[in-house]
Amino acid sequence: MDEDARRWIAASALIGFGQQLYVVLRNQLLHDLDLPMALLGVVQGMGAVTGVIAGVAGIWLLPKFPAAWALRTGALANATGFAVQVGATQAWHFILGAALAGFGIQTLTMASGPFLARRVTDRDRVRTYALQMIAIQTAPGLLGAVLGGELQRVAATYVSVVGGHRVALAMGATSVALALLPLRGLSSDDAPRRDARSLRLSELRRFAVFLAPDAVLFFAAGLAVPFLQVHLQVAYGAPPHHVGWYFGAMMVAGTLGNLVVPRVARRIGNGRALTLLQLGAAAGFVGLAMAGTVGGAVVALVARYACSVTAIPLWTAALHAALTPQDGETAASWRMVVQSVAWAAANLLAAAALTRGADALRGLFFAAAVSQALAAWGCWRCLVVLSRRREVS
Repeated sequence: MDEDARRWIAASALIGFGQQLYVVLRNQLLHDLDLPMALLGVVQGMGAVTGVIAGVAGIWLLPKFPAAWALRTGALANATGFAVQVGATQAWHFILGAALAGFGIQTLTMASGPFLARRVTDRDRVRTYALQMIAIQTAPGLLGAVLGGELQRVAATYVSVVGGHRVALAMGATSVALALLPLRGLSSDDAPRRDARSLRLSELRRFAVFLAPDAVLFFAAGLAVPFLQVHLQVAYGAPPHHVGWYFGAMMVAGTLGNLVVPRVARRIGNGRALTLLQLGAAAGFVGLAMAGTVGGAVVALVARYACSVTAIPLWTAALHAALTPQDGETAASWRMVVQSVAWAAANLLAAAALTRGADALRGLFFAAAVSQALAAWGCWRCLVVLSRRREVS
């Protein structure tokens, strides 16, 4: 594997560990501080709004400057945003921290695909993207989810429940900051292309075939995913350390899925594998809405996550395989804008629904299932269209 790709995957593991601590514990901290439930949607939406800013900046900057710069900037902003939230006590503290962290996370996501696309062969494309997903989300996520929940539980016996959350979140911010060490060693072999022309709005139609499914996918996730841990706590009384173990099971399933997906895709085809996985994620949302016990909810939680996170490398690899490196960089920026707008819109709708109480989450799960199923069809159609374009060219 390319040396730069190895460095980015190593940094991804540190970033993923820190991010997973926040996935499991940040929203529970908001709940335990007795802040309004509607703030959950606002905080999640603020991160997405700054993702739009990152995407707009990337439209002009990513084609002209080395992607390594964007990765370093994203990691620094991510760590800073997490650090702000460690000591947050008021709503605006969390909003500010989420904005900074959201800008960083979205910048990392935006730059990662084009960065790897320049460093992989067609044969290893799906495998490399799958390994990066394991590194940034599923493998460190297992450790982060389990260790974060247990660390919160132990620390709470010495300080308080809220203090336990802060100790675990401080570890998350530190882990993301440490990712800057391997990122320092990234080369800048992608020569600055200051004369590169950014994609014009009039040319955006040829990207609409994958921007539309992207929007629906992120709308579905934004309706429900940020509130899963709170749902387990409120609906079933699951304590934080139990939620950590549940999320740890998700990470195991996601890791196994990403390990086997390159082989499965070669056997049945990328398009068929992607569609089946997306439909499986929709079924998982239905299961979460209908579960009557915490056991049933956890089964649906794990199945939904495994299908969703295994589909991501297939989708990303297929898109970058169909685009030139220059178009891939610009497309990544536009995707970030579209994804962030869809995520923010869904978060704000969810926040409005949550003003009626935590029971509204079940309705959001059903809405997410419908959106996810629609996205599955859109992704399949997208791959068909891109395949025809390649044949014509």
